[in-house]
Amino acid sequence: MEEEIENKKENNSLIWIIIMPLAFLSVALLYVFVFSNAADDIFPEDEKGKPYVHRLEGEVYITLAPLDQDLPDLYRLKLPSFTLEPVFEESEYRNYMANFSSDLKNMVFARGYEDSTFQILLLDEETQEISEVTPRTEFFVRNPIFSPDDDKIVYWLYENEQNPWGVGVQAEDNSIYISSLDGEREKIAEGVYPFFAPDEDIVIFIKNDGLYSLDLKTGNEELMVELFTAESLVTLPEHDALGWAALRLNYSIADNVFVITDSVNKEVHIFELETLTPFKYSSVKSFDASKPNWPVFHPNGDYFFILEYQEQGPGFPLLSFLYLDDEIPQRIDSFSLRNHDVVYVFSGDWVVR
Repeated sequence: MEEEIENKKENNSLIWIIIMPLAFLSVALLYVFVFSNAADDIFPEDEKGKPYVHRLEGEVYITLAPLDQDLPDLYRLKLPSFTLEPVFEESEYRNYMANFSSDLKNMVFARGYEDSTFQILLLDEETQEISEVTPRTEFFVRNPIFSPDDDKIVYWLYENEQNPWGVGVQAEDNSIYISSLDGEREKIAEGVYPFFAPDEDIVIFIKNDGLYSLDLKTGNEELMVELFTAESLVTLPEHDALGWAALRLNYSIADNVFVITDSVNKEVHIFELETLTPFKYSSVKSFDASKPNWPVFHPNGDYFFILEYQEQGPGFPLLSFLYLDDEIPQRIDSFSLRNHDVVYVFSGDWVVR
């Protein structure tokens, strides 16, 4: 009897010795089959026929206010390491909303002072010297952006002494200015979120009823595309005067692509353009997002990121990076801003040196 038991033990051991490697091999083959095929479905193939791997690179510039600090400031998020560091090592000011010149030699940004004045400044990336673009003003200046030739800057503000930090109820209550780098400036329009078209003589911006273009040579202002109407692509459930405040927009010169985020409807709309002015598009991709805001394109146009807001629990902001060329843009990575004040999170620029 004991001999039979020992024989059975030996046989069982032999069976396990044979079965276990086969089991591991089967699991490995299943993993390769399922996940490699899944990767082929998710990622497009490059010229050599291998699955394309998304490589996020460069530096993302954002405005943040860490919960353990009193003031918002400019930060750079280094990719692909996702290392977050302040742009200025020590700063007693509110620095916010940075944008780079096309040659990456200068960074324009806004600054707030203790006496509740604001101005637009220029940082020379090589010398690290800061120069003034505009004089100080009591009004909160927003979103300074370079022209394609890097000689001018466009920005907007709400010129109301009773509410200098606020925004106008109507988009047209706000003022759009253009300034040379040495401070010559003039008001060019009434509206919000201006930026230059590839033709530097045209500025695009939002008014209450839609997207407009302004020809700086002729002064002609034209409605490019209607927004907020029942027939338009971007509508609001309950249209009111502040409908425009739910929107952010950006344009990729590299891919001739235009994006609008709508934080009320929680949607992102990406237009593949034939021409920007006049606004003609060949197709549009729309997808849901969590209160999307502040879209910024990678310089080559293949990627972009948006600011989303996690809506469960206390809620916190999240940077979501997306691949643009999928049929519906896919989130490929993200960076949590859990320990930052949601009120002072603004996107700026994506730089690849």
